[in-house]
Amino acid sequence: METYSPFIISSRLLPAVSVAGATISIEPTRNRDHYGKPEWRWFVDLPDGREFDGDELHGWGDAGEMLETLLSFLGACGESVNYRDRTGRGGDNADLFPPAVAEWCGQNSDELALAAFECESANRDRAE
Repeated sequence: METYSPFIISSRLLPAVSVAGATISIEPTRNRDHYGKPEWRWFVDLPDGREFDGDELHGWGDAGEMLETLLSFLGACGESVNYRDRTGRGGDNADLFPPAVAEWCGQNSDELALAAFECESANRDRAE
């Protein structure tokens, strides 16, 4: 992947973005879902040193587009956590990620929204 702002190469040597002290990165796998979409492994390395990963991300995009997608899911999780905390009612997307990641998403939902916007803008500018 050619890097361009806001993307970086993580300490895992993967395409990544830095958001509120956390590093969010992805890597393609050789697996595909039942529609044939490529599977991407995601990593969230929180500022306190805890590391989380999963392989539930599937899509046709390149690394920049898939990071944008992951940030959107993290943002949806954060908004749902904040909704649950404000209202006491369950948030539909609050359990998309492990509890520690979901809590971090809630605390940093504005930063996630900004990072997703920056990725979207960078991906659009690169495509033009």
